[in-house]
Amino acid sequence: MNTPDNKIDFSQLKNIVILYVEDEQLVREKVLEFLTMRFETVHTASNGRDGLQMFNRYKPDLVITDIKMPIMNGLELARHIKNLVPNMPVIVLTAFSEVSFLMQAIEIGVDSYVQKPTEGDKLLDAIYKCALPLIQKKEIDNLNENLLNSLAVLLGKSAPIQKISQQIVSVARSNFSVLIQGETGVGKSLIAQTIHNLSTRSDKPFVTVDIGTMPETLVESELFGYKKGAFTGAVKDKKGLFETAHGGTLFLDELENMNPYVQGKLLRAVEEKKIYPLGSTNPIFIDIRVIGASNKNLSSEVKEKHFREDLYYRLCEFNIDVPPLRKRTEDLPLLALRFAKEAGDELNKPINSIDDDAILLLMLNQWEGNIRELKNAMRRITLFCESDIITAADVTNVLSVQHSKDDPPTSPPPAAVLPEMSVPFYPISEVEKWAISKVLAHVKGKKLQAASLLEIDYKTLVSKIKKYDLS
Repeated sequence: MNTPDNKIDFSQLKNIVILYVEDEQLVREKVLEFLTMRFETVHTASNGRDGLQMFNRYKPDLVITDIKMPIMNGLELARHIKNLVPNMPVIVLTAFSEVSFLMQAIEIGVDSYVQKPTEGDKLLDAIYKCALPLIQKKEIDNLNENLLNSLAVLLGKSAPIQKISQQIVSVARSNFSVLIQGETGVGKSLIAQTIHNLSTRSDKPFVTVDIGTMPETLVESELFGYKKGAFTGAVKDKKGLFETAHGGTLFLDELENMNPYVQGKLLRAVEEKKIYPLGSTNPIFIDIRVIGASNKNLSSEVKEKHFREDLYYRLCEFNIDVPPLRKRTEDLPLLALRFAKEAGDELNKPINSIDDDAILLLMLNQWEGNIRELKNAMRRITLFCESDIITAADVTNVLSVQHSKDDPPTSPPPAAVLPEMSVPFYPISEVEKWAISKVLAHVKGKKLQAASLLEIDYKTLVSKIKKYDLS
């Protein structure tokens, strides 16, 4: 068999699973030997019926079948396979050149047609053309999975964040304008930076503009720049942030603070892809992607006439709503440990874990400042932590934990399930020791829950446990 296949790189295809169906034993053995030299997994069958069973059992990536076979011919097999998996690549081999076979194969949706005797280069070329798109799709799927796993470490694993991670991966490949909305501190700037890093503009500038901290009188000149002499104090030309971001991404934070006049200028710049520096009538053409962020619901701001409707729809080609941390507390343990380890690296103080009681205390906090507040808190907790494990005592040393309105503290169980506490003729300290030990046993040593049941604060409980040697 002729094998001039050295012109094609098959290394990326060697792991595909092939099903080869052929009724003539000598031909089947010869082609099988040829295929197994190049592909790791090749299953064979001697007729269409057995081929269909093998297909259902092994779930191959590609099917090669003869046409003229007993029991079930190759075209019938191809029709069954295409009905089961429409995008499954199927290559038919035949010693017959009748037009009717070719027309049937085309009607069924067969991907390639190789005439016998099968020469090596023809078969390999057909395999390459049929399997390469499949391999490329698998590579993209694997890349997406790796990206999502990386984003889970960065952002969290809760259902809302998984959805946002998928949105990030999808929109990053486009050139859509993106609007990110959510409370202060939820991570809008991190999401914007991640979109830029995953985009085709990643090697170009990522320029952040915090509209909220910029004096209103300077917003226009900072965004669009100015020419020398445009106003008093303009002693030389200055490049604006739009021009600085050319080729890359411009991230506009706190959009709700932009005044109507600048909103109009921004709309014109985004639509026309050109800006006019103050004092100039000559346009500067720009190629940027705009990502905006707001602490408020901009659609509500539009209804209240505080934000231009046309600008809103221009910036909101793709919208990402980020929930507050208190709405996704399952992300808190992962984020808290990441922030603690980052702080530990900075302070040369390794942190390996956070114990369960400490996690419970963290989850009870309201976190009005969201991720930003959690990060700052974990930095302070790590600073004062005296071991590689953060405990509840370390948390209470820094935080005054209050029960969240959304997650009220655990209420005591009904009196019938509480341990009996009628203990006459004993000193109060003995009664207290006995009561604490019984409640700790009742809650299986969970000190935070025990403190709630005893209606004392966590620090007091810990000190009494030490006092009575109940640890």
